[in-house]
Amino acid sequence: MQFELIALETPAGNHPSALYTAVANNMRFCTPSKAIVRYDISLDAPYLRAQIEEISVTRRKDRCLAILESLLSQTKQRLDGSANTWDGTINLITAYAKAEEPYIELSDVRALCDHLELNVDDIQLYQVLDIDSLSPNSLYVFVDSCVGYDEASKPNWVGKLQVVGGPEGVVLSEGGCVLLGTSASKTSCQTKAYQGDLGELLKELHAEISEPYISTRLLSEQWQREWLNASRALYQEHDALIELNNTANTIGYIGAGHNAMGLAVASSYLHNPLNSHIDRVWLITEQEKPQLISVTRSVL
Repeated sequence: MQFELIALETPAGNHPSALYTAVANNMRFCTPSKAIVRYDISLDAPYLRAQIEEISVTRRKDRCLAILESLLSQTKQRLDGSANTWDGTINLITAYAKAEEPYIELSDVRALCDHLELNVDDIQLYQVLDIDSLSPNSLYVFVDSCVGYDEASKPNWVGKLQVVGGPEGVVLSEGGCVLLGTSASKTSCQTKAYQGDLGELLKELHAEISEPYISTRLLSEQWQREWLNASRALYQEHDALIELNNTANTIGYIGAGHNAMGLAVASSYLHNPLNSHIDRVWLITEQEKPQLISVTRSVL
């Protein structure tokens, strides 16, 4: 699969170099919430969230719409100034409410496209999407905002969130990215996904400790142990530990856009001028079992 990163919106900014800097240097963009959530039976505390400062509205739908408007505006500028082939289709992957209704509706997307004079032939909405199967020439827009109490108070976050005074955990965040399924170009990336035992895959694919490793898996002690065991075979005597850059505690957990943001981070690594010596980035995504994805520059 090949893709090009077209647009970006994160608490670290909307330029790939800012995203690279944030993740590569383990920077945090956190503020404590006013609301208190339960971490476990012994700790109730404010949770940490990474918000986009420019967005002043509070409702989740309105925050998602503000992010979407920025992404579509960036997309129009990018497509107008390039020779990219786009088939006119927008695939929007976003959060859904409890009643299985999307926070962003088709009419919202069309209104924004009309306002921005972005000509669209078809719009499809999804809750989830397999990022391993992007269709050539179609746009994939990932948007979510997970900074509100409605998300933080869900039972599945108990014991996992980063809270004030608690152990390291997941920072709730917001943002999104736009990926264009594409053929080879100077700014596109090629991916290949692998399923199986993580340790065996790393060994079979000749992974090296000097290569960048990015994870979108949610932080936990179990995952940290799993990663150390999986990567153990790569080390020779006196090698330094691999620095596994985890997006869940830097730019934060971005809901429907979480795994796609991993592809955006990988692209930001490969196309940063400082990284011309890097040929491959390893991305580990959140699945029932870890999925290993090799991301390289597309070959012209």
